[in-house]
Amino acid sequence: MQVVTPAIDPDTGELIPGSPHVLATRTPDERLAWLTGLTSRSYDTVTAACAASPGI
Repeated sequence: MQVVTPAIDPDTGELIPGSPHVLATRTPDERLAWLTGLTSRSYDTVTAACAASPGI
């Protein structure tokens, strides 16, 4: 089990404001799932996470 926690700013050591999010990507037959933590649901963050995964 992995718990999603808020991101920490590496410069200040403080929590980055906002709720943590999880992006779930599944294969068409739903056998495999790829989960990744996101700091926000903005377009740029989601597309960067998808670009990091081959085949998406």
